[in-house]
Amino acid sequence: MPESTLAQRIVRAKAKIQRAGIPLSVPARLDDRIEALPGILYLVFNAGALSGGPAEGIRLEFMEESIRLCIRLFEQVPENDGVAGLLTLEMYTRARSSARFRDGALVLVGDQDRSLWDRELITQADAVRVRSLRGGKPCPYAPQGAIDQCHCHPGNTDATNRPRIVSLYSALPAVAPTPAVALNHAVAVSMADAPLHGLGLLDSLTDLEDYYPYWATRGELLARSGPIEDALRDLARAVPGHQSGRTAPPRRTAGHPGSNLKRTPKHRQASPPWRSARTMLPAEALVS
Repeated sequence: MPESTLAQRIVRAKAKIQRAGIPLSVPARLDDRIEALPGILYLVFNAGALSGGPAEGIRLEFMEESIRLCIRLFEQVPENDGVAGLLTLEMYTRARSSARFRDGALVLVGDQDRSLWDRELITQADAVRVRSLRGGKPCPYAPQGAIDQCHCHPGNTDATNRPRIVSLYSALPAVAPTPAVALNHAVAVSMADAPLHGLGLLDSLTDLEDYYPYWATRGELLARSGPIEDALRDLARAVPGHQSGRTAPPRRTAGHPGSNLKRTPKHRQASPPWRSARTMLPAEALVS
């Protein structure tokens, strides 16, 4: 909606609160009132990490603001596993952001220059992750944070704990039954076992014909295991989805009809305010 419309709604809400004499205080059971908030913060974060349009690249201002707000929320409800899990997930992803693009193209995690990863932020994420493992209310963020931890710690991609990633993705549908989770599970299986096994899982999925990452993933797995003509066909089907203003095809698909589509990285920015000493925290669809 237009910013002016939202501003008017906020003004009217404030006036109503004032007329009714509603006290503005922190509820005694704040944990019960924030169930939707982590999801909203995750959407803000993804708006930066997966910014729409080939010219935008990473929108760090969205990622940093989501992390800042998540830290504030974590300080208020440190026992909430969902909040701790989301903060972990966002920090691991943000830590890799400087390596996610090369020459304007998206770089898969296995091909990234790990010397560009923010090891200090990964260490902070490790500390928060311990707080998300207490076995409280199931949430989708803690398992995703655990998956990201598997990607962030080995010195090279060959040392990644693939069986654990498959196990984590197998458990995710219970709390996040989405097409993206099913797609990521198929990729994890292909990496841990064989591309053909991942393809078998992809072929069992339904209602993804218009979801371009599905075709990008299928084309990638076919390129590893099957006829190159079939791989090029599926990769070509992914290109229109990118052209409509979504994430660029991964760098590893260079040579297919969409390989000339570029994105401009925007990751060279000053450290955000939440990185100050005061805020230091206590001690696979084609993952990027």
